[in-house]
Parts: sequence; C-alpha cells; structure tokens
Amino acid sequence: MGLGPGLTPSGDDFLVGLFAVIHLPQSPISKYQPWCREVVNEAAELTNQISYMALKKAAWGQVRESMGQLLHSLMYESKENMLLGLSAVLDIGSSSGTDIALGIISGLDLNLEQRWR
Repeated sequence: MGLGPGLTPSGDDFLVGLFAVIHLPQSPISKYQPWCREVVNEAAELTNQISYMALKKAAWGQVRESMGQLLHSLMYESKENMLLGLSAVLDIGSSSGTDIALGIISGLDLNLEQRWR
C-alpha cells in the first residue's frame, strides 16, 4: 500500500480492482474477503486518505459504478458492452483506471485458477 506513482498510488488502485473481484457473488476467491479487510487495517498508515477510503470501501465490496458495470459486462453481456465498461474504468484518473483494470484481470485469473483446482 502506498506504493507507485499517482495521486492514488498504483499498487492501491491494483488492490481496489482485485478486491472487487474477490467480492463477486460465487467467486472462487471469495474466501479472501477477510484478507481484504486485514489489508485495509494496515493501509491507514501506509497510504493517503483518498486511496485509503477507496481500499476501505472495496474491502467490503463497494466500488465505483463503472467498475461494477465492467464486471457485470464481463460476465453477462456482449463484447461491445464490455468494451464500453472497460473504457469507463480506464478513464478513471491519469493511471488509476489502468491499475484498477490490471487488478480486475489478476483477480479473474485467480478465479480461473481456483475453479480448475
């Protein structure tokens, strides 16, 4: 936490995206929800207030509407809607959206790994 460039550090943005996937209904990695809250307990002293609040909300599954729409479109909608959702997430901040998207991708990859075990 608190690592990387940006108003909200890149590492924190990545974790927000990862936390969002961990909180998806029936997510194979939902068992890590308590870990999300443990991370936030450590984050207060390691990052800035803006980033801390985003992490705190995401640790309980509360994320920006654009992130929720992207996740929904990835699972249930057309490629066109997914691309619109991705565009909305990528538009967050100067680099935050990209870092969030990378966290989402990593979380989805972890879901796939867990599903096949």
